This record gives sequence, C-alpha cells and structure tokens, in this order.
Amino acid sequence: MEAIWEAESGAVSRLQEIGGWSAPPFSALFANGFDLLYLVAVPLLLWCVSTGWGTRLSLLLTGGSLVNGLLKTALHAPRPSWYTLRVSPLVPGTTFGAPAGAAQGAVTLLGYVGLKTDRRWARPAAAALIVLVALAGVHLGAAFFSGTLLGLVVGAVLLWLVLRYEAALLRWWRARPLRTQIACALALSLAVPVTAAVWQAVVWGGWTAPRGWTGTVPPDAATATLQHVFVLGGALFGLLAGFSLLAARGWYSAEGSLVSRASRYVTGSTGILLILVLHVLVPVPGGAAGLLVSYVLHALLSLWIAFGAPELFVRTRLADRPLRAEAGEPVPH
Repeated sequence: MEAIWEAESGAVSRLQEIGGWSAPPFSALFANGFDLLYLVAVPLLLWCVSTGWGTRLSLLLTGGSLVNGLLKTALHAPRPSWYTLRVSPLVPGTTFGAPAGAAQGAVTLLGYVGLKTDRRWARPAAAALIVLVALAGVHLGAAFFSGTLLGLVVGAVLLWLVLRYEAALLRWWRARPLRTQIACALALSLAVPVTAAVWQAVVWGGWTAPRGWTGTVPPDAATATLQHVFVLGGALFGLLAGFSLLAARGWYSAEGSLVSRASRYVTGSTGILLILVLHVLVPVPGGAAGLLVSYVLHALLSLWIAFGAPELFVRTRLADRPLRAEAGEPVPH
C-alpha cells in the first residue's frame, strides 16, 4: 500500500491546491460528523418529526459507524496528512483513515433515504450528495482516494444488507420477549468492540507509526480508534435497548403542535447536556477501565435519546402514544 499512498498523496495535494471549496460547508461535518448527527439531528428527527425515520436512521448511523470503527482497527491505515506533510489536515482526525467513515455513512444514510422516499428527485439528489461528501473528504485531507473507495463499497454492502433483511430482522426482533431483546442488544454491542480489542492486541500489539509516515501522526491513534469503537458499541446498546423498552411501553408519536415539538427538543436536549456534563466530570481512566467507562456513558446517552426522553414526553403530555394505524410510524408491539 505504500506505493499507492505515495501516488495518492500527490493527487490529494493537487486537489487541495484547487481551493477551499469544501472547507466552509464540510469542515464541521467531518470534524464532528457523528456527534452532530447523533446528538443534534437524530434527536430532532426522532422526537419532533418522525419516530419511524428517527429509529431507522439512528440505528443505521450507529451500526454503520461501529462497522467502520472495527474495519479501521483491523486495517490501521493512515490519513493523508499522517502519511505526508504535503497534504494539509484541514480537519482534525484521531482515528485511522480507512474505510472513510463519511463516505461510508453517506452511502448508507443518504442511499437509504433516497431509496425509501417516494420522490423523483430523491435518488439523484442522494447520489449527488454522496459524490460531494466523498470528494470533500479527500479534499479536506481526511481520507485517501483508496480509503474513500473502500468506504463507498462498505457503505453499499451495508445498504444492500439493510434493504434485503430489514423486514425479516424486525419481525424476528419483535417476536422475542423484552428480556431477550435486551440480552441480544448487549451481546451485539459488546461483540464488535471486544473483537476489535482482541484483534488490536494480537495483530497490532505494540504498534507504532511506520517510518514512512512522515506527516503529523496523533500520539496514540490505535487507542483513540479502539475507544471510539467502544463509544459506538455503548451507543448501539442504548438505542437497541431503549427502543425495545419504548415499544414495550406502547411506543411514541412525534406528532403534535409546533410548540409541543419545540418543547420536546429543548427538554430532551437539556437531558443530553446533563449527561455530557457527567461525561466531563467523570474521569476516564486508561486501559480497559477507560474503555468500559466510555461504553457505559454513551449507553446512558442513547438510552435517554431512545427511551428516557420519549417516555418523559408522554408522561408530561408533550406527546402521545401512537395509534396502531398511524401511517409511517412503526408500532413494534
């Protein structure tokens, strides 16, 4: 791969010389993409717009990101600015570079929306945005062309799997008792981080950046990537467990007046902020204990988003339970 990365470095550098076309609209997205979607967009969609879309896209986002983190741990591939100083790091990046997470997520999320939306413009718009996000990632120095291509391929495979097996998997999940659903959520959310940790210890134990990487490499990229995988594992558990608990309580409707929707978002976001403050106040130790703390804190955050906040909205009459015949809103039980 060294020869490929060397050749790509020149192409990425030349692309950056074209100008800063991608920096204003995409730099914040690439720097904090998952957090922006997970903490801002997903709650807005889930609490205030459509419970069905919010449920599906939050699981797609978190599950796809978890797969991406596992593959990054497995490959230990650099970002362009790590490999050479010729490429400017227009956005910070502490985890490994391939597969490109933004490109993968764009295919999965935008592809799903485009294919599930009955609008003629939806698919061309989704395709155009996917290409734009992929090119922006390269221009910002977040990923090589090869890492971006791998992200697109992985995203397409995940999208196909979701479209092919979503209905069957949902039927299977609904048929399980709540206790089994929680156990499956816990097992799945821990299986990927533990696999990543074992792989890193066995295959990449004692890893240091190769001498050929002459750019600016973060001091401990391997640990940062592994911690990110545990964060995503906790987030996935909280969503799966939270949605299962919410379904057992009778689900939740995002319908309502503009005032009630705004009140939900303010109330729910306050809860998110309180948990984030807890995250800041609780010291995160090193080693396995730190990974576990990251998992638990983000599991709590997801539980609030998927169950705590919606249940509070219903109890305070900011929202109602949905009718089973309500169009577009899945009622799992």
